[in-house]
Amino acid sequence: MATIFKRGNKLYLEFFDINKNKTRQKSTGLEDTKSNRVHLTNIIIPQLEHRQQQEEPKPMVKKIEYYIDFYLKTKENLVTYFEILSKTNSILEHFGNVPITEISPLLCKDYILSLSVSTKTKRNYLNVLSGIFAIACEDLAIRDNPTKYIKLIKTQQELSQADVEPFSKDDIQNLLNNSSGILKDYLGISLYTGARPGELLALKIEDIDFVSNTISISKQYTARKLKDVLKTKGSKRVIPLFSNAIPYFNSLIKNAKSNMSSYLFARDTDSTLYSIDNIRGKKEYGKYTKLLEACDLSYRKIYNTRHTFAIYMLQSGFLSASEIAQILGHTSSKTMFDHYAKFIKGEQLKINRNIDIFA
Repeated sequence: MATIFKRGNKLYLEFFDINKNKTRQKSTGLEDTKSNRVHLTNIIIPQLEHRQQQEEPKPMVKKIEYYIDFYLKTKENLVTYFEILSKTNSILEHFGNVPITEISPLLCKDYILSLSVSTKTKRNYLNVLSGIFAIACEDLAIRDNPTKYIKLIKTQQELSQADVEPFSKDDIQNLLNNSSGILKDYLGISLYTGARPGELLALKIEDIDFVSNTISISKQYTARKLKDVLKTKGSKRVIPLFSNAIPYFNSLIKNAKSNMSSYLFARDTDSTLYSIDNIRGKKEYGKYTKLLEACDLSYRKIYNTRHTFAIYMLQSGFLSASEIAQILGHTSSKTMFDHYAKFIKGEQLKINRNIDIFA
Protein backbone atom coordinates (compact mmCIF):
# COMPACT_ATOMS: atom_id res chain seq x y z
CA MET A 1 0.00 0.00 0.00
CA ALA A 2 1.44 3.35 -1.05
CA THR A 3 1.34 6.29 1.31
CA ILE A 4 1.58 10.06 0.78
CA PHE A 5 3.96 12.25 2.73
CA LYS A 6 5.19 15.81 2.50
CA ARG A 7 8.76 17.02 2.05
CA GLY A 8 9.11 20.78 1.87
CA ASN A 9 6.18 21.92 -0.24
CA LYS A 10 6.11 18.80 -2.44
CA LEU A 11 4.18 15.52 -2.14
CA TYR A 12 6.01 12.21 -2.16
CA LEU A 13 4.89 8.59 -2.39
CA GLU A 14 6.37 5.76 -0.33
CA PHE A 15 5.77 2.24 -1.66
CA PHE A 16 7.31 -1.24 -1.75
CA ASP A 17 9.01 -2.11 -5.06
CA ILE A 18 8.57 -5.84 -5.58
CA ASN A 19 11.24 -5.96 -8.29
CA LYS A 20 13.91 -4.33 -6.17
CA ASN A 21 12.59 -5.98 -3.01
CA LYS A 22 12.78 -2.77 -1.00
CA THR A 23 10.76 0.27 0.10
CA ARG A 24 11.17 3.29 -2.15
CA GLN A 25 10.30 6.98 -1.91
CA LYS A 26 9.55 9.01 -5.03
CA SER A 27 8.64 12.64 -5.63
CA THR A 28 5.37 13.27 -7.44
CA GLY A 29 6.40 16.81 -8.39
CA LEU A 30 3.04 18.03 -7.12
CA GLU A 31 2.61 20.76 -4.53
CA ASP A 32 0.91 19.92 -1.25
CA THR A 33 -2.70 20.95 -1.94
CA LYS A 34 -5.96 19.25 -1.10
CA SER A 35 -6.81 18.67 -4.76
CA ASN A 36 -3.40 17.09 -5.46
CA ARG A 37 -3.77 14.75 -2.47
CA VAL A 38 -7.17 13.65 -3.77
CA HIS A 39 -5.68 13.13 -7.24
CA LEU A 40 -2.88 10.95 -5.82
CA THR A 41 -5.26 8.95 -3.61
CA ASN A 42 -7.93 8.33 -6.27
CA ILE A 43 -5.87 8.13 -9.49
CA ILE A 44 -2.09 7.74 -9.12
CA ILE A 45 -1.88 5.29 -6.19
CA PRO A 46 -4.47 2.84 -7.64
CA GLN A 47 -2.63 2.92 -10.99
CA LEU A 48 0.69 2.26 -9.26
CA GLU A 49 -0.70 -0.63 -7.23
CA HIS A 50 -2.43 -2.13 -10.27
CA ARG A 51 0.79 -1.96 -12.30
CA GLN A 52 2.72 -3.66 -9.50
CA GLN A 53 0.13 -6.43 -9.27
CA GLN A 54 0.45 -7.07 -13.01
CA GLU A 55 4.23 -7.34 -12.86
CA GLU A 56 5.88 -10.58 -11.79
CA PRO A 57 8.71 -9.97 -9.35
CA LYS A 58 12.08 -10.45 -11.03
CA PRO A 59 14.22 -13.14 -9.42
CA MET A 60 17.00 -11.75 -7.25
CA VAL A 61 20.41 -11.99 -8.91
CA LYS A 62 22.82 -13.85 -6.66
CA LYS A 63 26.34 -12.59 -6.12
CA ILE A 64 29.44 -14.63 -6.91
CA GLU A 65 29.99 -15.06 -3.16
CA TYR A 66 26.90 -17.29 -2.99
CA TYR A 67 28.30 -19.68 -5.60
CA ILE A 68 31.77 -19.64 -4.04
CA ASP A 69 30.26 -20.82 -0.74
CA PHE A 70 28.35 -23.56 -2.53
CA TYR A 71 31.47 -24.60 -4.48
CA LEU A 72 33.54 -24.85 -1.28
CA LYS A 73 30.95 -27.15 0.29
CA THR A 74 31.57 -29.64 -2.54
CA LYS A 75 35.31 -29.60 -1.82
CA GLU A 76 35.32 -29.92 1.98
CA ASN A 77 36.61 -33.51 2.02
CA LEU A 78 39.44 -32.97 -0.44
CA VAL A 79 43.04 -32.88 0.79
CA THR A 80 43.53 -29.81 -1.42
CA TYR A 81 40.65 -27.94 0.29
CA PHE A 82 42.83 -25.21 1.81
CA GLU A 83 44.59 -24.59 -1.52
CA ILE A 84 41.16 -24.22 -3.16
CA LEU A 85 40.00 -21.95 -0.32
CA SER A 86 42.99 -19.68 -0.90
CA LYS A 87 42.08 -19.39 -4.59
CA THR A 88 38.41 -18.65 -3.87
CA ASN A 89 39.45 -15.93 -1.43
CA SER A 90 41.47 -14.32 -4.22
CA ILE A 91 38.53 -14.59 -6.62
CA LEU A 92 36.13 -13.05 -4.12
CA GLU A 93 38.55 -10.22 -3.35
CA HIS A 94 38.89 -9.45 -7.07
CA PHE A 95 35.23 -9.58 -8.08
CA GLY A 96 33.84 -8.29 -4.79
CA ASN A 97 30.06 -8.19 -4.59
CA VAL A 98 29.48 -8.35 -8.35
CA PRO A 99 26.32 -10.20 -9.45
CA ILE A 100 27.18 -13.47 -11.20
CA THR A 101 25.32 -12.32 -14.34
CA GLU A 102 27.61 -9.31 -14.79
CA ILE A 103 30.89 -11.24 -14.94
CA SER A 104 31.86 -11.61 -18.60
CA PRO A 105 34.50 -13.81 -20.27
CA LEU A 106 36.68 -10.70 -20.65
CA LEU A 107 36.49 -9.92 -16.92
CA CYS A 108 37.42 -13.52 -16.12
CA LYS A 109 40.37 -13.43 -18.50
CA ASP A 110 41.53 -10.10 -17.09
CA TYR A 111 41.54 -11.62 -13.59
CA ILE A 112 43.46 -14.74 -14.60
CA LEU A 113 46.08 -12.77 -16.54
CA SER A 114 46.54 -10.37 -13.62
CA LEU A 115 47.84 -13.16 -11.40
CA SER A 116 51.61 -13.10 -10.89
CA VAL A 117 51.99 -16.89 -11.03
CA SER A 118 53.04 -19.53 -13.57
CA THR A 119 50.74 -20.64 -16.38
CA LYS A 120 50.24 -23.94 -14.59
CA THR A 121 49.04 -22.17 -11.43
CA LYS A 122 46.87 -19.81 -13.50
CA ARG A 123 45.24 -22.91 -14.96
CA ASN A 124 44.50 -24.12 -11.44
CA TYR A 125 42.82 -20.79 -10.66
CA LEU A 126 40.89 -21.04 -13.91
CA ASN A 127 39.66 -24.53 -12.97
CA VAL A 128 38.33 -23.19 -9.66
CA LEU A 129 36.66 -20.23 -11.37
CA SER A 130 35.14 -22.57 -13.94
CA GLY A 131 33.75 -24.78 -11.17
CA ILE A 132 32.08 -21.78 -9.52
CA PHE A 133 30.40 -20.74 -12.77
CA ALA A 134 29.37 -24.35 -13.47
CA ILE A 135 27.29 -24.26 -10.28
CA ALA A 136 25.74 -20.97 -11.40
CA CYS A 137 24.80 -22.66 -14.70
CA GLU A 138 23.18 -25.52 -12.78
CA ASP A 139 21.20 -22.91 -10.83
CA LEU A 140 20.06 -21.42 -14.17
CA ALA A 141 21.47 -18.08 -13.06
CA ILE A 142 23.55 -17.91 -16.26
CA ARG A 143 23.25 -19.71 -19.58
CA ASP A 144 26.92 -20.13 -20.39
CA ASN A 145 30.14 -20.63 -18.46
CA PRO A 146 32.28 -17.56 -19.32
CA THR A 147 35.54 -19.34 -18.48
CA LYS A 148 35.25 -21.81 -21.37
CA TYR A 149 36.47 -19.15 -23.78
CA ILE A 150 39.77 -18.62 -21.96
CA LYS A 151 42.85 -20.35 -23.38
CA LEU A 152 46.19 -20.16 -21.57
CA ILE A 153 49.47 -20.56 -23.41
CA LYS A 154 52.73 -21.31 -21.64
CA THR A 155 55.51 -18.79 -21.99
CA GLN A 156 58.70 -19.80 -23.80
CA GLN A 157 60.50 -19.88 -20.46
CA GLU A 158 57.90 -22.24 -19.01
CA LEU A 159 58.09 -24.46 -22.06
CA SER A 160 61.83 -24.77 -21.60
CA GLN A 161 61.48 -25.71 -17.93
CA ALA A 162 60.45 -29.33 -17.69
CA ASP A 163 58.20 -30.15 -14.77
CA VAL A 164 59.76 -33.60 -14.53
CA GLU A 165 63.54 -33.63 -14.01
CA PRO A 166 64.60 -37.10 -12.89
CA PHE A 167 67.95 -37.71 -11.22
CA SER A 168 70.50 -39.88 -13.01
CA LYS A 169 72.01 -42.95 -11.35
CA ASP A 170 75.17 -40.94 -10.61
CA ASP A 171 73.06 -38.11 -9.19
CA ILE A 172 71.33 -40.54 -6.85
CA GLN A 173 74.61 -41.91 -5.51
CA ASN A 174 75.99 -38.39 -5.03
CA LEU A 175 72.89 -37.25 -3.17
CA LEU A 176 72.86 -40.24 -0.83
CA ASN A 177 76.62 -40.17 -0.23
CA ASN A 178 76.71 -36.44 0.53
CA SER A 179 73.58 -36.16 2.66
CA SER A 180 73.09 -37.07 6.30
CA GLY A 181 70.48 -37.33 9.01
CA ILE A 182 66.80 -37.10 8.29
CA LEU A 183 67.34 -35.60 4.82
CA LYS A 184 69.39 -38.65 3.79
CA ASP A 185 66.71 -41.01 5.14
CA TYR A 186 63.97 -39.08 3.35
CA LEU A 187 65.82 -39.18 0.03
CA GLY A 188 66.56 -42.88 0.38
CA ILE A 189 62.95 -43.77 1.14
CA SER A 190 61.38 -41.48 -1.45
CA LEU A 191 63.73 -42.71 -4.19
CA TYR A 192 62.93 -46.35 -3.43
CA THR A 193 59.17 -46.01 -2.85
CA GLY A 194 58.02 -43.21 -5.18
CA ALA A 195 55.58 -42.06 -2.48
CA ARG A 196 54.41 -38.47 -2.25
CA PRO A 197 56.02 -36.24 0.43
CA GLY A 198 52.82 -35.90 2.45
CA GLU A 199 52.32 -39.66 2.41
CA LEU A 200 55.83 -40.31 3.74
CA LEU A 201 55.46 -37.74 6.52
CA ALA A 202 52.28 -39.50 7.73
CA LEU A 203 53.89 -42.96 7.98
CA LYS A 204 54.01 -44.66 11.36
CA ILE A 205 56.26 -47.49 12.53
CA GLU A 206 53.27 -49.85 12.41
CA ASP A 207 52.83 -49.11 8.68
CA ILE A 208 56.14 -50.85 7.89
CA ASP A 209 55.88 -54.66 7.80
CA PHE A 210 59.33 -56.25 7.67
CA VAL A 211 57.80 -59.76 7.57
CA SER A 212 55.79 -59.31 4.39
CA ASN A 213 58.10 -56.50 3.20
CA THR A 214 55.25 -54.08 2.58
CA ILE A 215 54.37 -50.46 3.38
CA SER A 216 50.77 -49.38 4.10
CA ILE A 217 49.88 -45.89 2.90
CA SER A 218 46.52 -44.65 4.20
CA LYS A 219 47.05 -41.03 5.31
CA GLN A 220 48.93 -37.93 4.27
CA TYR A 221 49.91 -34.51 5.54
CA THR A 222 48.66 -31.57 3.54
CA ALA A 223 48.66 -27.92 4.59
CA ARG A 224 50.24 -29.16 7.84
CA LYS A 225 47.18 -31.24 8.69
CA LEU A 226 46.84 -35.03 8.81
CA LYS A 227 44.18 -36.25 6.39
CA ASP A 228 42.55 -39.65 5.91
CA VAL A 229 41.46 -38.59 2.43
CA LEU A 230 44.31 -38.97 -0.05
CA LYS A 231 44.89 -37.31 -3.42
CA THR A 232 43.20 -39.97 -5.62
CA LYS A 233 41.05 -43.06 -5.17
CA GLY A 234 44.10 -45.22 -5.77
CA SER A 235 46.23 -43.44 -3.18
CA LYS A 236 45.28 -45.73 -0.29
CA ARG A 237 47.49 -48.69 -1.02
CA VAL A 238 50.00 -51.28 0.13
CA ILE A 239 53.31 -51.10 -1.73
CA PRO A 240 56.46 -53.27 -1.78
CA LEU A 241 59.25 -52.55 0.68
CA PHE A 242 62.35 -52.82 -1.50
CA SER A 243 65.50 -54.04 0.21
CA ASN A 244 67.47 -50.89 -0.72
CA ALA A 245 65.01 -48.82 1.34
CA ILE A 246 65.29 -50.92 4.52
CA PRO A 247 68.43 -49.20 5.98
CA TYR A 248 66.72 -45.82 5.74
CA PHE A 249 63.57 -47.12 7.42
CA ASN A 250 65.65 -48.70 10.19
CA SER A 251 67.40 -45.38 10.78
CA LEU A 252 64.09 -43.52 11.06
CA ILE A 253 62.56 -46.15 13.35
CA LYS A 254 65.55 -45.93 15.68
CA ASN A 255 65.20 -42.14 15.82
CA ALA A 256 61.41 -42.35 16.34
CA LYS A 257 61.78 -44.74 19.27
CA SER A 258 64.39 -42.53 20.91
CA ASN A 259 61.85 -39.68 20.65
CA MET A 260 59.08 -41.99 21.92
CA SER A 261 57.12 -41.27 18.74
CA SER A 262 55.06 -43.65 16.62
CA TYR A 263 55.76 -41.54 13.51
CA LEU A 264 58.77 -42.35 11.33
CA PHE A 265 59.65 -38.71 10.76
CA ALA A 266 59.56 -37.93 14.46
CA ARG A 267 59.83 -34.46 15.95
CA ASP A 268 59.06 -35.21 19.58
CA THR A 269 56.69 -37.40 21.58
CA ASP A 270 54.15 -38.90 19.15
CA SER A 271 54.32 -36.06 16.65
CA THR A 272 55.77 -35.79 13.18
CA LEU A 273 57.48 -33.30 10.90
CA TYR A 274 54.21 -32.20 9.30
CA SER A 275 55.79 -30.30 6.39
CA ILE A 276 58.45 -31.19 3.85
CA ASP A 277 59.97 -27.78 4.66
CA ASN A 278 61.08 -29.26 7.99
CA ILE A 279 63.29 -31.67 6.04
CA ARG A 280 64.48 -29.80 2.95
CA GLY A 281 64.42 -26.27 4.37
CA LYS A 282 63.56 -23.23 2.27
CA LYS A 283 64.47 -23.19 -1.42
CA GLU A 284 66.99 -20.36 -1.19
CA TYR A 285 69.11 -21.58 1.71
CA GLY A 286 67.78 -24.94 2.96
CA LYS A 287 69.68 -28.19 3.45
CA TYR A 288 68.32 -29.68 0.24
CA THR A 289 69.44 -26.70 -1.86
CA LYS A 290 72.91 -26.81 -0.28
CA LEU A 291 73.09 -30.55 -0.98
CA LEU A 292 72.32 -29.99 -4.68
CA GLU A 293 75.03 -27.34 -4.82
CA ALA A 294 77.52 -29.67 -3.14
CA CYS A 295 76.70 -32.33 -5.75
CA ASP A 296 77.04 -29.76 -8.56
CA LEU A 297 73.40 -30.23 -9.55
CA SER A 298 71.01 -27.52 -10.74
CA TYR A 299 68.03 -26.88 -8.53
CA ARG A 300 65.02 -29.12 -9.00
CA LYS A 301 62.08 -29.84 -6.74
CA ILE A 302 62.50 -32.59 -4.16
CA TYR A 303 59.31 -34.11 -5.66
CA ASN A 304 61.55 -35.32 -8.48
CA THR A 305 62.57 -38.26 -6.28
CA ARG A 306 59.07 -39.63 -7.01
CA HIS A 307 59.48 -38.94 -10.73
CA THR A 308 62.87 -40.65 -10.67
CA PHE A 309 61.43 -43.80 -9.10
CA ALA A 310 58.58 -43.92 -11.64
CA ILE A 311 60.80 -43.46 -14.69
CA TYR A 312 63.41 -46.05 -13.67
CA MET A 313 60.68 -48.56 -12.77
CA LEU A 314 59.10 -48.08 -16.19
CA GLN A 315 62.45 -48.43 -17.94
CA SER A 316 63.40 -51.53 -15.96
CA GLY A 317 60.56 -53.68 -17.25
CA PHE A 318 60.36 -55.50 -13.90
CA LEU A 319 56.70 -54.63 -13.47
CA SER A 320 53.79 -53.86 -15.78
CA ALA A 321 52.62 -50.28 -16.24
CA SER A 322 49.42 -50.95 -14.27
CA GLU A 323 51.44 -52.42 -11.36
CA ILE A 324 53.72 -49.37 -11.26
CA ALA A 325 50.67 -47.08 -11.41
CA GLN A 326 49.25 -48.88 -8.35
CA ILE A 327 52.53 -48.43 -6.44
CA LEU A 328 52.50 -44.71 -7.27
CA GLY A 329 48.85 -44.36 -6.26
CA HIS A 330 47.60 -43.35 -9.70
CA THR A 331 44.03 -44.24 -10.61
CA SER A 332 45.18 -45.52 -14.01
CA SER A 333 48.33 -46.08 -16.02
CA LYS A 334 47.18 -43.29 -18.40
CA THR A 335 47.99 -40.66 -15.77
CA MET A 336 51.46 -42.13 -15.43
CA PHE A 337 52.12 -42.18 -19.17
CA ASP A 338 50.90 -38.58 -19.49
CA HIS A 339 53.67 -37.63 -17.02
CA TYR A 340 56.52 -39.80 -18.25
CA ALA A 341 55.90 -40.68 -21.91
CA LYS A 342 58.86 -38.66 -23.22
CA PHE A 343 61.26 -40.54 -20.91
CA ILE A 344 60.30 -44.03 -22.10
CA LYS A 345 60.20 -43.54 -25.87
CA GLY A 346 61.82 -46.40 -27.71
CA GLU A 347 61.67 -48.80 -24.76
CA GLN A 348 59.43 -51.10 -26.79
CA LEU A 349 62.29 -51.55 -29.31
CA LYS A 350 64.59 -53.14 -26.71
CA ILE A 351 62.65 -56.39 -26.53
CA ASN A 352 63.92 -59.81 -27.62
CA ARG A 353 62.81 -60.36 -31.24
CA ASN A 354 62.87 -64.16 -30.85
CA ILE A 355 59.96 -64.40 -28.44
CA ASP A 356 56.80 -66.24 -29.52
CA ILE A 357 53.80 -64.52 -28.00
CA PHE A 358 51.54 -67.46 -28.93
CA ALA A 359 53.81 -70.18 -27.58
